Amino acid sequence: MREAYEFYEANNAELALKFMMAVRQTVDAIEKAPLRYPVVLEASRKARVAKFPFAVYYVTDGDSIIIACIHDRRDKKIVLERLRTLGPAPQ
Repeated sequence: MREAYEFYEANNAELALKFMMAVRQTVDAIEKAPLRYPVVLEASRKARVAKFPFAVYYVTDGDSIIIACIHDRRDKKIVLERLRTLGPAPQ
């Protein structure tokens, strides 16, 4: 996410702030209704970031744990790798 912010900031500081606000709104939505978003990779769920080609991947077992915020076209292996470091999938 830092790379994305820095990219947007280098090109347009206002767009960088809008990106961060959109990510924050996505995380807020996850916190309010963690089961709202579909399971897409093993036990992780995916919430798209509005107006940007990014998604927030997370797991939940009562508490949500953010795994990654990555570009939709980026290889999803990073999500799977981070899932494995968390241990067994929540039920």
